[in-house]
Amino acid sequence: MVWKVWLYICFAMASAHKAVSAIYITINTIENAQMLARGLVENQLAACVNIIPGIQSIYKWEGVINQDQELLLMAKTRTELIDELTSWVKRNHPYQVCEVISVPITGGNLDYIQFLLNNTKDASIE
Repeated sequence: MVWKVWLYICFAMASAHKAVSAIYITINTIENAQMLARGLVENQLAACVNIIPGIQSIYKWEGVINQDQELLLMAKTRTELIDELTSWVKRNHPYQVCEVISVPITGGNLDYIQFLLNNTKDASIE
């Protein structure tokens, strides 16, 4: 009987973790960062967005190497919302080509994972 409970818990943890991802977005100003973060949460595309200042980005754009101060947004969302979130960011971001990349969340606090699921829209019912 104990092994059945253990198996159920393991399956539940694996299923919950596959369902959520962290999204990284770089942005140029705190005002733009706050606008994007608020919009993602208001539209239930992310449950939480952290704004991390002081990012130094070095990149090549149109043949020139650039070095800029940026902020990093770390948004947590349902994996099924990545495409919709990316489209929303592209429509609202000031950059011609904005960074929006995702990483699956493979572990962590199950209560927090449930918080993420409870505070993002369920794309399967739309």
